[in-house]
Amino acid sequence: MARDQQNRTILDDDGAPHAYVLTPHKPSDGLKIGPRLVALAGPALASLIGGFGSGPANLTKLLEQDLDLGAMAKELSLAILREDVSDLAKKMLAGSLRDGMPLDNSAAFEVAYQANYGELAEALAAVVEVNRFVLFFSRIVGRFKAPPTAS
Repeated sequence: MARDQQNRTILDDDGAPHAYVLTPHKPSDGLKIGPRLVALAGPALASLIGGFGSGPANLTKLLEQDLDLGAMAKELSLAILREDVSDLAKKMLAGSLRDGMPLDNSAAFEVAYQANYGELAEALAAVVEVNRFVLFFSRIVGRFKAPPTAS
């Protein structure tokens, strides 16, 4: 079953609204994007889920927490902006429209986000949410819960 497109309104850095149509990626594309996001955002996400340490018992404590997936999506998008990954940002936005213009058109991408990085961050966060990248990786991690400890 194909996932539906989602419509979003995102404000640019001057406060003007822009209509987005976000299309979920095909798995063949999403499985190329998702691991790159995790590699980039690991340190940023650690700040959101910090204080749990490492090891199986701490992983279990982490998985029992109510994590803010929206904040995690935003951290992923900010991590992308901190690195030299313009190609990844373009791939993430491929298939999406901004005010009717396809963002996989390089000229449309350049015009839309020139001196408008706040909107770009919001658009990337929306793509992470629509594609459920955070949920994908949290489920994988969730499969590795620590075994119960003997008392």
